[in-house]
Amino acid sequence: MVAPLRVLLVDDNPDDRLLVTRQLSRDFSGVVVQHVHDAVTFQQALEKGEFDVVITDYQVRWSDGIYVLRAVKDRFPDCPVIMFTGTGSEEIAVEAMKAGLDDYVLKSVKHLPRLSASVLAALQRKAERRRTQELEARYRQMFTHIPIGVYRATIDGEWLEVNPAALQLFGARSLDDIRGLTVLNAYARLEDREQFLQRLLKENRIVNWRVLLRRLDGTTFWAQVHATLERDAQGNPQFIDGAVMDITPLVAAEAERERLTATLQTLIDHLPEGVALISGDGQVLMANPTAREYFRTLGHRHDRQPLVTLAGHRLTDLLRPFGGTPVELTAEQRVFEWLAQPVPGGNWVVVLREVTAERAMQQRVATQERLAAIGQLAAGIAHDFNNLLAAIIGSCEILLMRADLPHEVTDMLGEIMRQGERAAQLIRKILDFSRQSVTERRPVDLASFLGECVQLLRRLLPENIRLVTDIVPGHYVVDADVVQLQQVITNLAVNARDAMPEGGELRIQLRRLRVSAEYPPPLPDLYAGDWVALSVSDTGTGIPPDILPRIFEPFFTTKEPGKGSGLGLAQVYGIVSQHGGAIDVRSAVNEGTTFTIYLPCTAAPEKSPSEEETAAPLLGRGELVLLVEDDDGVRTVLTRMLERLNYRVVTAANGREALPIYKQRVHDIALVLSDFVMPEMSGDKLLNELRSCNPNVKVVFITGYPLGEIHSVLNAPNIAGWIQKPPRLSVLARVLHGALHPTAP
Repeated sequence: MVAPLRVLLVDDNPDDRLLVTRQLSRDFSGVVVQHVHDAVTFQQALEKGEFDVVITDYQVRWSDGIYVLRAVKDRFPDCPVIMFTGTGSEEIAVEAMKAGLDDYVLKSVKHLPRLSASVLAALQRKAERRRTQELEARYRQMFTHIPIGVYRATIDGEWLEVNPAALQLFGARSLDDIRGLTVLNAYARLEDREQFLQRLLKENRIVNWRVLLRRLDGTTFWAQVHATLERDAQGNPQFIDGAVMDITPLVAAEAERERLTATLQTLIDHLPEGVALISGDGQVLMANPTAREYFRTLGHRHDRQPLVTLAGHRLTDLLRPFGGTPVELTAEQRVFEWLAQPVPGGNWVVVLREVTAERAMQQRVATQERLAAIGQLAAGIAHDFNNLLAAIIGSCEILLMRADLPHEVTDMLGEIMRQGERAAQLIRKILDFSRQSVTERRPVDLASFLGECVQLLRRLLPENIRLVTDIVPGHYVVDADVVQLQQVITNLAVNARDAMPEGGELRIQLRRLRVSAEYPPPLPDLYAGDWVALSVSDTGTGIPPDILPRIFEPFFTTKEPGKGSGLGLAQVYGIVSQHGGAIDVRSAVNEGTTFTIYLPCTAAPEKSPSEEETAAPLLGRGELVLLVEDDDGVRTVLTRMLERLNYRVVTAANGREALPIYKQRVHDIALVLSDFVMPEMSGDKLLNELRSCNPNVKVVFITGYPLGEIHSVLNAPNIAGWIQKPPRLSVLARVLHGALHPTAP
């Protein structure tokens, strides 16, 4: 039920009050008029405040309209006050308007109908003011509570407004605290500060800029910065509006990923067994360096050509599921074991293992001993194979964390991991990172994107509206947020639908254009370069010329109440501007409207090649190393790395197991390589026990903990070096060589 309009009518003439009451009753349903004819009733009405609008005469016996106006505005600033008088003047009207009068209507029979229109307009303005205040309050609340640092500063870097999240980022408690650190001085590096100003002055906008910032206490953090330069009407820089997000954990995670990727590359390149993925027709889809070297030894000399035969065996005979006995291949007096397993897609995972030395040993043993050795060898193969797969699969898992791998490589790594799970039953879960895409802005092909949007738009449009797409073949990649682009297309399509109640045609067109000295821009905001033009056209009612300049204003709408918020086109304009683009609109009444969005083209991201170590590692001289490591997988990988460096290795799973081995072979063991944190016996306790057996023992500790946490034993006697996990082959070679031969070059 709609509440009645409550009017406070201040006039000492009963006839005039009657005329006004009748006029309002005719124009408003359910109007309630409260009559005031003297000062007492006026004060009583003010105390109650039960009115929505005040209509007052200027000249009353006990006062005047200016007094009434100020008395009402003092208590009820938002209450509309209209002066309806026949004794006023232009000076009085001006004075009243300055005091907050909402309207001035001459008291006459001719102007009496205008009074209702004035009341209605004043009430509408009041409602609009209230909506604006509520909106401002909501935006202020969002500014205060958003978990992203938001600020406004002068062009010189002086903070003008900072939200709590920004204060927390920079370690400040208030705006006065943070003023000791200007926006420009917040950049930790001088070159970043200069680049920030240059880009902002040139482009007026900086988006998704990763930079190192400084807090008040001097500490630094990695941030993602968005900034916009606001200019005055003459184009002079005025303010900097910006947003800051702390991405230090993300940067640290990326650095760790790069480190692990480099470690993985080293492990794969130095695996002692050959591993390859082969198609059914013999194409080598992937192979590590060991596998390629083995293939060449077995007769496959050309890497780019498919495998046909290996050591006299046809590939079709070799590609059979592993049934428990590897296929033996012999070439150039070397013996290899071939294990093949089919994987989905018609491909095969192949493991090649050289067993030349093992076969030579078996030939020197009698028949029964050889049969026993074969059994032991089978167990050893299974053990080594599982350890190998543990290293391979773990490495593959780390490599799959990279989002820039080609899909073909990702698929092959996934196949290796799945077959490793069946063979060794060590992998319980394969992580799928294909779905971890960069949210926010990324390179988007608008042609493909629009193809997906069309399906959604067909559900939004009635059957009497025909949807047509016109996409000229070409390159349409832009740096954009897909969700925001979807919102833009949807908003424009809904507006077009509402403009064609009787049906029509909605056309979406995509084309490229180049802005240069020879080809002037269609809009002044477009700078030189390649652009994508996205047009959405309808054959609807069109937009009148007097309304066209206001269509992007927030809350401006020509639709009936309840059918539009007036934010759709404002949102489109904001999104396009945030993407560094521009929007144009052309319309003719009863002919239709075309919105054209211009977005700058972007090049597809390039892959940066990973660095590889090229220096040859320092090899050992056949020394015997006692390796003490409680983790089976790490112990296996370290054993192989040591053997590749020409060391002989004896292993122990913990300190208590290592002690009897060392006591028995104290004169043979040249160095002990040990984990520092282990069950049963820690590294420092093991060191003390070893020192009691041999005061000249040489120990190199390997640990996954930061060295600062075990600083107390860094300089202890007999410690020949420290290595951080996971070790690089070159680091391991250098530390061991330096420990065993401190004076060697």
